[in-house]
Amino acid sequence: MIKQMLCSVLIFTTAGVYVFSQELRDFVCLINQTYHPDVIVYMEKLKAEFEKKGQGDAANAVDNYLKGGFGSGFIYVDSAGNNYIITNNHVINQAYTITITFEKLDGTKIKHENLRIIAVDEGTDIAVLSFPAGERPFASGFSVLNRPVKEGEDVFSAGFPGLSGTPVWQFGRGMVSNASVMVPLNNDPEENVGPYIQHTAQVDPGNSGGPLLVADQQAPTGYAVAGINTLSFRHRQAANYSIPIKNVLELVDRTLNGKETGKEELDARIESFLAGLGKNKAVYGHIAKYLSNECTALNAEYALSNVMENAPRTVQEGIIGVFVYNPVSGMGEAVAWTIENSLRAKSGVIRASLNDVSRQSDGSYKVNFTIQDKIVESTWVKEYNIWRIRTFGDVALDDKTQIEAKTRKTAQAAGLRTDIGLAVNSGFEYLFDQGPAFFASMWYRFVGPAFWDIQFHFASIDYIQLESGLGFNVPIRLNSFALSPFAMANIGFRKIPPSDEDFDIAFGWSVRGGIQVVIASAPGLLIQAAYQYNSYTLMDKGGLKEGRHGVTLGIGYVF
Repeated sequence: MIKQMLCSVLIFTTAGVYVFSQELRDFVCLINQTYHPDVIVYMEKLKAEFEKKGQGDAANAVDNYLKGGFGSGFIYVDSAGNNYIITNNHVINQAYTITITFEKLDGTKIKHENLRIIAVDEGTDIAVLSFPAGERPFASGFSVLNRPVKEGEDVFSAGFPGLSGTPVWQFGRGMVSNASVMVPLNNDPEENVGPYIQHTAQVDPGNSGGPLLVADQQAPTGYAVAGINTLSFRHRQAANYSIPIKNVLELVDRTLNGKETGKEELDARIESFLAGLGKNKAVYGHIAKYLSNECTALNAEYALSNVMENAPRTVQEGIIGVFVYNPVSGMGEAVAWTIENSLRAKSGVIRASLNDVSRQSDGSYKVNFTIQDKIVESTWVKEYNIWRIRTFGDVALDDKTQIEAKTRKTAQAAGLRTDIGLAVNSGFEYLFDQGPAFFASMWYRFVGPAFWDIQFHFASIDYIQLESGLGFNVPIRLNSFALSPFAMANIGFRKIPPSDEDFDIAFGWSVRGGIQVVIASAPGLLIQAAYQYNSYTLMDKGGLKEGRHGVTLGIGYVF
């Protein structure tokens, strides 16, 4: 009899968990995000460059990232029947569009597209989404636990962690190991975040934003939400952390029920921004937290090239490290470094103060600062209910003029082939004592501005000059064209018209100077004008022969 009762209880409990977990799938969703179109265009460009260079792993990494990040979330329906998706801010903070998917036990999938981010709290890592056009597809959502969790209490995690890069449903079980813990940052006990619920239910990458649940027989699903799973610690066994659900309710009440103060929030954000600028260290990581997604998207390509050209190696390595892990975050830090670099003096902290704040017709605010004794103008917009920077000074703009100008400049630089590797040139020559002639030359650069050359001059079968020597040139770039003054010294021999002398071969030297012109619109093409002075002597007589002076005008190509 007792055995039958135990079996009945076991079957009932197992069946109950089975039924409840099946119903959970109706309220826990997979969240997929896509990125700003300009971010996608740039990432596609990077992917093509990696493929061209044969860097298949890097190209695949970019391709995987282009598929968009994913995480988990769950349904919350307020007392008025409004439908919301609750998740982590870090799951959606780089999103341009968001799609959610509910997966039933039989594999059936129900998708909802174009969800809107209506509120986020960066400090607590909470985000609230709504359905488009105020849709209400759910009559009810998860019940909310109206009491604190207890240490040792059973808890459950639900969500879509990745399995070989593919999100797969997972329902896990554990217990509360610390009901209210503050997590230290940077190994500093004085700097911490929280409080969190620490528990042992499975939390893997992709679980972020999913619910932490406790059993509740009164709830429609058999479970109530106690928190939002947000992170795990690598060097602690089964140390997973959830944000208490009361923080979500506070955010909803504060932002969705008209209790936000708008301008006061902006003032607080600006004050925090200025405080971070004044730290006696690199502050681009701080600046990045205040940039809007649009600011990052529009300025990332220019900023990343600027970082690779001008930033110290340690900054480059740091930003590349972030980029490899999260390309969009790396882009944001590159834009932030470009901003910092435009503000910072050669040494010391950035001295910044607020001048004035004025509201614009589109609801944004123009904020003027005095930074290092200069006026710097910025624009702040409300993105996901948080005030963020859309433009800053003349280095973070609301269009792509900077990268377009840099692209044009790069194309011009490529067309202005002033750094000669190998060049050939030929054309018309006039010898003052011989008349018209033909010349040809070849230059080969071997170090710095120095090059080796060989020349051939031809006036007739009886007047041929061949010589070789060293020279140098100094390119002067002028936008769409460049001037390149040059000088060289050569030694060689000359065949001169026959005379009464025993030899008609003269040996000697020449000096040559002139200018080359190259044009960006015709890459590689060069025009050259030069004057040459010759000094050649017959071997048997030692007498200086004619043909001392000459001018040349030629056309050539730089390889």
